[in-house]
Amino acid sequence: MAGLVLSGVIADVFSYAAKSYNRLYIARTISKAEKMVSQDKYDRAIELYEKAYAKISSSMNDDKNEILIAKIKNNQGLCLSKRFEKTKDVLDFKQALSLFEEACAVYKKIKNGELADQTEQNIKILEKMAEV
Repeated sequence: MAGLVLSGVIADVFSYAAKSYNRLYIARTISKAEKMVSQDKYDRAIELYEKAYAKISSSMNDDKNEILIAKIKNNQGLCLSKRFEKTKDVLDFKQALSLFEEACAVYKKIKNGELADQTEQNIKILEKMAEV
């Protein structure tokens, strides 16, 4: 699935993670998740992204958190898309689509056209997978 785009989360995480233990935990968790994605271990990556999301969303208070959460949602959607490609499980499709749409809405809200376009591309690829 050549076209799906993994959002670069690490730079945002390190910016986010500057001061507290929770932030360092989040940075390590996301780093592990991205490693799992690179090893095609999507179920484990999804779990790790969910842990990071839970920590971040509990302290949601600025645009940096918002874009970081959008990138996490995009990457979770990517993992679910990869799983859907293999299993054709409709639940994976619906969850991936929902996550991509949520991420895209945030990118549009903060006027980041590049990330919005990348996420819209992920949606198109997911929809094409469903047609096959």
